[in-house]
Amino acid sequence: MSGLLAIASFSEDAPVGRRALYALRALEHRGGSRAVACFATEKGIECSSGESVRALSVSPGARAVVAAVYSSPSDCSVTRIEAGGEEAIALCSRPCPGARRAIEEAVSEALRGRNPVIDTEIPSFVALTSSGSIVAVRDSAGLTPLSVGGLGFDAAVIASETPAIEVSGASPRDWLRPGEGVVVSRHLAKRVEVRGAARRGHALCSFELLYIARHDAIVDGVPVYSFRKMLGYELGRVAKLSSIDVVTGIPETAIPYAIGLSQAIGKPFEIGFVPTGGERIRAALQGDPLARLVAIHMKMNPVAKALEGKSVALVDDSMVTGATAKTVSQILRYRVGVRELHLFIASPPLVSDCPHGVLSYDRGSLLAANMSARDAARYLEVDSLHWVDRSSLELAARVFGVPLCAKCFGIGVVGGSR
Repeated sequence: MSGLLAIASFSEDAPVGRRALYALRALEHRGGSRAVACFATEKGIECSSGESVRALSVSPGARAVVAAVYSSPSDCSVTRIEAGGEEAIALCSRPCPGARRAIEEAVSEALRGRNPVIDTEIPSFVALTSSGSIVAVRDSAGLTPLSVGGLGFDAAVIASETPAIEVSGASPRDWLRPGEGVVVSRHLAKRVEVRGAARRGHALCSFELLYIARHDAIVDGVPVYSFRKMLGYELGRVAKLSSIDVVTGIPETAIPYAIGLSQAIGKPFEIGFVPTGGERIRAALQGDPLARLVAIHMKMNPVAKALEGKSVALVDDSMVTGATAKTVSQILRYRVGVRELHLFIASPPLVSDCPHGVLSYDRGSLLAANMSARDAARYLEVDSLHWVDRSSLELAARVFGVPLCAKCFGIGVVGGSR
């Protein structure tokens, strides 16, 4: 998974170079270990890349910037194209083999103010031309989001999540619908629609709301925090355990779910863990097992006195390999000394890899796809194991009016359409 950003000024007196780097920091959680930023200069398009946003160098006087954060080279495609007779750079939300010409055509047509007709599936992307024009297009399947904002009449900002727009000093105004794009230049700001066979159906990737997005984000009009609290409350329907003393969540994405569960069952929520270091670490996005284990320990030092000797309801947003949950259960049992440990997962069992390539999970490593619930509980060293059921995810999707792709949960598409 990657995070995309594009920011363009309408005025020579309003450069956006520094704002772009501030905004990109708000997307680091979507990848974080790699970053790239490209900006137009008199010599053409220059790009800066590094292991983090802090390593990037962008001209403070730049009037148009496209940028991305990602975890590995396979998560993001940086494609040099030619559009409308200009050199251009396209940053894609996921690898796009075979889509280069389609992206070129989409950018060229959008620059002319026309609606591109594209028969090839293309991922969400942001593109920058050598003259400083920006084109951003959301994939026609609607899997990955793009929001649009503005800094008064001075600049336009397009980003994977609304907090990046807000951190730049701009205000979120809308989001791009599946297959919709926007072209921004010094004298033009216009929406375009990418037409073609790929518009047959669309759904947002469930993990955008379940795990990827920040709590303060608005994704496709859905307040992420409220969505997560609702699913946590739904967990209360399966929490039939009268012995629970406290509820805690695995930081930090699981906290709203834990608050929802706490309110549903009338048991206190406690902060169970404190992270080390100032950066947000996404353990599930770490490909290397050792890196994942280190990430788990770095973000989860226990607050022992809040949980010692108690029956704990431990909440997590999702279950992939089970590595995080197992490590945490061992910490709570052997370092903290909890009396009982009941694990609640705020999404259905993950039983399949992603058919769209948005997330790179291998079915052979998925705990729920390869173990029964009883064996999984024994392996994770918990007294009981509970998942949000299909009906709860469907209910949340309907309430918030968003279609969600849940194929990795073995469900298909749930929720309403827009």
